[in-house]
Amino acid sequence: MTEPNDQQSDFSTGRWRIACVFVLAAAILIYAGSWTGALVWDDHYLVDGSAIGGGKSLLSCFTTPFLNHYFRPLISVFFFFERKLWHDSPLGYRIVSTLLHAAATGLLLGLLRDAFDSRRAALAGTLLFALQPVQIGAVAWIGGRTDALCEIWLLLFGWCLVRAAQTVSARRGKLLGWAVIFFTLAVFTKEQTLALLPLVPLAFRCWKPRDGANLSNSEFVFTLPFAAICGVYLVLGYHLGMPRPSFFPLSMGEYFAQAGQILAYYTLVLLVPTPQLLHTLSLGALEQAGAWPVVLGYCSLAACAFLLWKWRRSNPACAWFLALAVLSLVPVSGFVPLPFLLVAPYRAAIAGIGVAALAGRWLAGSRDRASSPALNRRPSPALPSLILGAILLWQGGLTAWGAIQWRDEVTLFHRIVRADPDGIVTRYILASMVGDRGNYGEAATELEATLQNLFGSDAWKNADTAARAVRDDPRILMRARQNQGSTDEPHIWLAFNYNTLAHVYLKQGQTFAGLAAYRAAEAMTPRDAEIQSGIGYCEGLLGHDDEAVRRMKAALSLDPNQAYAHEWLGRYYVRLANWDAAVPQLRAWAKAVPDSADAKTLLRDAEAQSDRRKSLKSGGLFHQP
Repeated sequence: MTEPNDQQSDFSTGRWRIACVFVLAAAILIYAGSWTGALVWDDHYLVDGSAIGGGKSLLSCFTTPFLNHYFRPLISVFFFFERKLWHDSPLGYRIVSTLLHAAATGLLLGLLRDAFDSRRAALAGTLLFALQPVQIGAVAWIGGRTDALCEIWLLLFGWCLVRAAQTVSARRGKLLGWAVIFFTLAVFTKEQTLALLPLVPLAFRCWKPRDGANLSNSEFVFTLPFAAICGVYLVLGYHLGMPRPSFFPLSMGEYFAQAGQILAYYTLVLLVPTPQLLHTLSLGALEQAGAWPVVLGYCSLAACAFLLWKWRRSNPACAWFLALAVLSLVPVSGFVPLPFLLVAPYRAAIAGIGVAALAGRWLAGSRDRASSPALNRRPSPALPSLILGAILLWQGGLTAWGAIQWRDEVTLFHRIVRADPDGIVTRYILASMVGDRGNYGEAATELEATLQNLFGSDAWKNADTAARAVRDDPRILMRARQNQGSTDEPHIWLAFNYNTLAHVYLKQGQTFAGLAAYRAAEAMTPRDAEIQSGIGYCEGLLGHDDEAVRRMKAALSLDPNQAYAHEWLGRYYVRLANWDAAVPQLRAWAKAVPDSADAKTLLRDAEAQSDRRKSLKSGGLFHQP
């Protein structure tokens, strides 16, 4: 790496190395509080392998969608090998995430030094990145590994690209080759980086070679292999899991208003992060705030466009990093409607690279101007240092606190629900967690609030009115799709909420409420085996044996392997003293749950009763010696 023509003579090689070590140490220590945490949210599916195609075959990492929703084969491969090291221990995964963040910090240090030709700007920008709150989800959360790994590839791509733009020697071809490789790795780690393709020709406009001149239009020729990679990914991703646009029933005005709110959210979370913003996964608060978030979002977009136009000649390096920040947010900005959460702080992690770079360059430039003898005032280089110190203190404290929140999922989701009461998926997840811990009252409260939020009224409480509301108001399903956090059909996700609520009601002994919830779920997805068996169970509890049997048979016709339906159909037949019909059902149940002593005992008793009945019918008892 060449020495930069550094403007800051006070940064000797020795001090530079010490500062680099300090920055890397800060990037690691700030997340030490998260190391002792447990598995959170998607972590369970990543660690057990179900999110990467089962975790038993390397090939399945390429042929099975990541988390069932995305084509991200390289992150699946990363977890495939990592599972062989750490198995189900969260500590190893969390330390690796922190080390990846430290590696990204080191790479950004080198990229900024070469891009800005300034050690001071490099250190300021990298330190801001190391402590940046928007990186919390990418580092403190195992499930955020996608962003942490993607940042590594992206920074290597950017560094090679910048160095290639700065030279026309024989090394340019090799640097461009490496840039293509790292861009490929980034794209196949997270599809969000597809939008960064314009950074390639822009780099050759922003940096001029130090040992020659670019050929006319050479930047477009250099872009071709990167564009080819994007094309290959799109073809493969179309068939193997890449999310596709999902258009909602919005007017044009509503569509652009929502995009403005999303832009406002990412502007705020990047520039003025707060605990509430860092734990927000819906637009509820911004929707209720009126017009100002929409105005802020589009003003931010206009400001970025103006700065890009202004800096393209006066400060091209800053223009490139601003383009990085803006382009990385395009896929999640709402202009392309995709079937997942409208906003999430960890999606701005890549944009955080560009924001940190610009902030570091501005602070370094402010100090240079403040200490310049050409200015007709007393030099005050301490002011930029005070500003940097205040930002670092604020961001560092927020990041250290935020990282600790990811140690326990119930604590985390309690905080998210308090910060974002209009969230939908977070309330459902919290309900599942507290329900698993036996707190059924709280689980019911959260699930009821989820449905109330979706319907916007009490229509959800009755199966007929709920079905009518969904049929007459397509925005109910739209809100579900936009906030459910998955690509499932929204009516299926809605039915799943009802199904879970029914389970919780039954755990509380509320049979009638459970049956009502199951019937509402049936109105959303009538051909669901679990819902049919749930209705049958409730009918059985209420003494409606014939209806219970009918429902359990319906469940088994939809899913012949459902152990729950076999169990309860067998129990109902036992209650009806229909031993011959009970035995095959109980036998199927015992086969599905071979470790169940209850299943074996009930089957043994039923078989004995059935044999006795057959013996009586054949007169066997009268022929005994």
